[in-house]
Amino acid sequence: MKSCRLIYKSHALPALLQGDGLQALLHQCIANNERLGVKGILLVSGDRILQALEGPPQFVNELFRRIVADDRHTDVELVSYEGQGGTHFYDWSMRLVELDKLDALDRQWCLRKYSSVGGAIAFPDDLILLYALLLDAQALPSVAGS
Repeated sequence: MKSCRLIYKSHALPALLQGDGLQALLHQCIANNERLGVKGILLVSGDRILQALEGPPQFVNELFRRIVADDRHTDVELVSYEGQGGTHFYDWSMRLVELDKLDALDRQWCLRKYSSVGGAIAFPDDLILLYALLLDAQALPSVAGS
C-alpha cells in the first residue's frame, strides 16, 4: 500500500500543556490512528509540538486537516510531506515524547546535540536535523508520557 510521511510543527496553547491535556490528546491520537492505520510520534518541548505521521496518504491528509483546525494549538507549519515505502514509527499508533521530562542524562545528551531556547530543546529548522531529533526521540530509553 502506498504510504506517506507528514511532519509539522506548532505552538501548544497553555490548556493543552496543563493537567492531563497531553494524555487526553495522546489517547485521541492513538484511537484515530489505530482506526486509520497511521503511525507516528509526537514531541513536546516547552510550548512547541513536533509531530510525524506515517500511513496511507488519504488518512494522513484527513488527520492533518483536523490538526490544522484543532484549537488546542496555533501556528501549524507543514515541515515535510513525502511519499515513502517504509515507516520509522511502525511500533506505535502514536508515541508521546515530552522532552522537558526526560531523565537528566537523556536531557543533557539532547541539549548537547540540539540547541535550546529558554531551557527547552529547540526543534531544528534544518530538515535533516529535524529527522535526527525525531529518530533520536524514538530511540531514547527513558521517555516520559509514552
